[in-house]
Parts: sequence; structure tokens; C-alpha cells
Amino acid sequence: MRTASSDIASIKPILDAGAPGIVVPQVASAEEVQHVVDACRYPPQGQRGFGPFVPTDYGRKEAGYVERANRAVFVAVMIERKEAVDAIDEIVAIDGLDSIVIGPMDLSGSMNVLGQADHPDVVAAMEKAIAAAKTKNMPVGSGMPADPAFASKQAARGIQWMQVGVDLSYLASSVDATMKSLGEALRDA
Repeated sequence: MRTASSDIASIKPILDAGAPGIVVPQVASAEEVQHVVDACRYPPQGQRGFGPFVPTDYGRKEAGYVERANRAVFVAVMIERKEAVDAIDEIVAIDGLDSIVIGPMDLSGSMNVLGQADHPDVVAAMEKAIAAAKTKNMPVGSGMPADPAFASKQAARGIQWMQVGVDLSYLASSVDATMKSLGEALRDA
């Protein structure tokens, strides 16, 4: 589940609600990513806060919850800023980071070519991030519009998983299609 920010106050409630992992947007540095990883794991592996009620389902989960939770949580960060690309080697070296996700549109904006995900500088930045992740056998995802041509390009670059569209855009498309078909039906009546 995508968090609102890298702040622990954004991360903890999502994990406490039972999400198996998080995707954190707009990270800028290895220090920030380390903070994210620490916020996702209980001590001694991290700094995630532990209240004795919600994480253990109000005492109904057996012993060993902390160890299982620390092993099972999936942590990904979005590479959407030039600063993150500049620090990518340090970012992918962080123990406990499971994946990076390229955010082509925000990355293009941070490089002053907003909306140009195929701009040579943006492509070079994406390829640099993908290559760094590959050195650590780290899977790389991509945020993207529901565009088959762009998806194909991202797969060719080495992207292994993709966010295809957004729920609200699918909802809006469905409403538009319904309204169009209703309008046509009413005109024909």
C-alpha cells in the first residue's frame, strides 16, 4: 500500500492495519530510505512502535509475532526525484529494502521536463536506477499510466512489475463509458 510520506506517522497505521508492505513516494536520500526501513520493523531490527493491542490482534496472536512481522514486511520506495537517482547506489545497498519503484512522471518533473517520461535524461536516470537495483538482485517496479507502449518500453529497460493506472482513473473511465452509452440510448429513444 502506498503511504502519504516517509514519515513514521504515515507508515505505522498502514502496517498496523494489516498491510503486508508499503510503497513510499518521493524519497530523496539513503538516510530517508533507512528511516523508512527502520519504521517498518520492530526493535531490534528497526524502530517501529509497538502497542500491545492492534499488532497482536488484541492478544489473540501467538508468540513470535514481532519476528514474523519483521521477516514478512515488504518495503519499497519510489524513485521519483533526481536526488534519489543521484543517491541510488547507497539507497539500494540498504539492508531491508525489498524493491524500488520508478515514478517516471514525477522523475521527469524533478528534472524540469515534466510529462516527458521518454526524455533522454529521464530515460538515462531510470536506467541508472534499474542497473543499480540489478546489482543487488532487487526487483524494480514502475508507476505508469495504462499505456501499453510505455509498459513495453519499461519492461525492455528491466522493469519487473508495474502499477498499471490508478483506481480513480478506472472509475472515471467506467463512468464516462456508462454516460456515453446512456446518452446514445436516450438519443435513439
